[in-house]
Amino acid sequence: MTVVSILLTSLVFQSAKAGDLRPVNVKPAGLSVSVPKSWAQNPVEGSLSASLKVPIADSKVFGKMEIGYVNDESKDVDEFLQATKSILVTGGNTVERQWKVDIMTSPLALTRYSKAGSTTVRGVLFRSSKSKFVISISSPTDVFEKVEPFLLSTLESMKEVKVVQPKKEVVAQEKNILISRDPLKHAPKLPIKQQMTAGGKTVFVNFPAGTKIQSVDGSTVSCSVPGLPSPVLVTTFSAEGNPPSLIFQTKAAESSKLFAGAVQRFDQTSANHGDKQVRDFIWRTGTSEKSGGPLMTCNCVTTQAAPMFLSSFYQFEGTVQFTKDRSILTKFLTAINLTEK
Repeated sequence: MTVVSILLTSLVFQSAKAGDLRPVNVKPAGLSVSVPKSWAQNPVEGSLSASLKVPIADSKVFGKMEIGYVNDESKDVDEFLQATKSILVTGGNTVERQWKVDIMTSPLALTRYSKAGSTTVRGVLFRSSKSKFVISISSPTDVFEKVEPFLLSTLESMKEVKVVQPKKEVVAQEKNILISRDPLKHAPKLPIKQQMTAGGKTVFVNFPAGTKIQSVDGSTVSCSVPGLPSPVLVTTFSAEGNPPSLIFQTKAAESSKLFAGAVQRFDQTSANHGDKQVRDFIWRTGTSEKSGGPLMTCNCVTTQAAPMFLSSFYQFEGTVQFTKDRSILTKFLTAINLTEK
């Protein structure tokens, strides 16, 4: 980000008349910022207050700015940044920089990261309220220098508004059906063992017979399961700095963005099994944002007393046999577990 680009962007905001700007209120966080009215709006859902198309000079492509909030009890900014970095790196992103600045006497934790030709800067403001203000800006990497300064200009317009707490944390357009399953009396036999690492420690992910290991990439293993048309991704985590609940919520939120329109969501919890590990699931079925065809996803976290856990992900685009596939995948995910060396 050059000095010239920062100055030019600041001039755009300074020269704009009051009538050319519109407020974006993030009431749960008690804050508001102003953006140009000319910026087209994308659909928003969940905790987003605005999703905006940011015009880029001398380019046919657009950047994107998202403004909203996240409910997070974190108070340690450095610990939050480290957890954010771990999640992004596990998801295949390159974390280029992390830093902090003061906004309205509170620290704003910023992370710049890139993946697949796109660059993003995301900031989370740490104030006393549980609902933290979040802002991000992204674009294709080759034009990011032109769009990044708008993040600073928008933050300069921040002011306080009356705090309005959200009545209920829900995922927009999703119909939730809760499912609880009785525990298995005995842990199944798991003859296939894949050595992995979690928090620098050697661990084993244990799979039932018939599982085929397709590839191992860092702490993630891709495996095929008899009867399922797509592979299952299983990732090992250390709970130190990566709370299972944070990973579960983050991964499940990423999955929700794969859908367009109405989504059928199934929440499922499986109590302790013979292996003393607990599984939590979020299943979704609906229409793929990418292809427009049927899509099924499953996020699962397997937790235990030891400071390591598993995060699993499955998706399939095509004619989904949900009842059959869910039965096969449930049996598989309630079987696999994590053990130390």
